Amino acid sequence: MKNILLLLLTIPLFAAAQKDPCKEIQKKVDKSTGSINYMSPYFSAKVNAILSRDIDGRNISDRISLSFTSKYSENAPKKIYLRFGDASILAIEKGTAMTAPTSDNNYLCIVELPVNQVLKEKLKKNKITKIKIGDFEQGVPELTAGKIRGYASCIWNK
Repeated sequence: MKNILLLLLTIPLFAAAQKDPCKEIQKKVDKSTGSINYMSPYFSAKVNAILSRDIDGRNISDRISLSFTSKYSENAPKKIYLRFGDASILAIEKGTAMTAPTSDNNYLCIVELPVNQVLKEKLKKNKITKIKIGDFEQGVPELTAGKIRGYASCIWNK
């Protein structure tokens, strides 16, 4: 009986601890131009991500930036591949990847991707499981993938 009571008391605490990702989105308005920027918070993990949307008049620009540590340097890949939880793979040709050496003989890889409608819908409905750049593949932890999906649903519904 004590275990059931303890369980019933912890369920509300767990539910309250789960944050609404939309409340974490930052909104900046440039008063001189009227442009608006929405940006997800940076979070430190094995794979980091920032999702953003810039609105300037009728122009809307959606982007995702991913960063992670790599054993390889890959600055000019022809395509960047994203694998999703539903086993689908998107090949993105217009993205950029840059690497810089780190102090531990690895490389910091930063990937910038413009977000079109297909990628936007994928990110809102599925979790990214892997990123492939050149010969290097990086798995995306479940927690990070969940945050990306949550932020995508908030930012790209503005």
